[in-house]
Amino acid sequence: MLVHLSLRLKAEEHGYTQVLWLDGQERKYVEEVGSMNIMFLINDTVVTAPLEGSVLPGVTRDSMLTILRDWGYKVEERHLSVDELMEAGRTGALKEAWGTGTAKQLFLQLVNYVIRVKKFLSMTSRLVN
Repeated sequence: MLVHLSLRLKAEEHGYTQVLWLDGQERKYVEEVGSMNIMFLINDTVVTAPLEGSVLPGVTRDSMLTILRDWGYKVEERHLSVDELMEAGRTGALKEAWGTGTAKQLFLQLVNYVIRVKKFLSMTSRLVN
């Protein structure tokens, strides 16, 4: 917990509000943001980490994935490397990103190389409403 707090304070010193956590083994796959599950809309597919490593199952995560599938979105629970995420940002394939957590409200963010709140987009606006 102290490491989490320490890194969050360091991120805040650099103008960021959250820490993007990677897997503990290879340290290259996105797992969470802050204490939330993170999801990305890349092209027309929602990508989120699989339930392994530090990623825990939760009712909010499960609800989001169920709603997204019901709305017709393709959902992939798979490893997403930082390199793939950055490339999606560079090419414009990365459309939206958001974090979900049972103890949090839906946390909406647009990702363009870093995670910062910019504006509500089509799918994330729909999830909130």
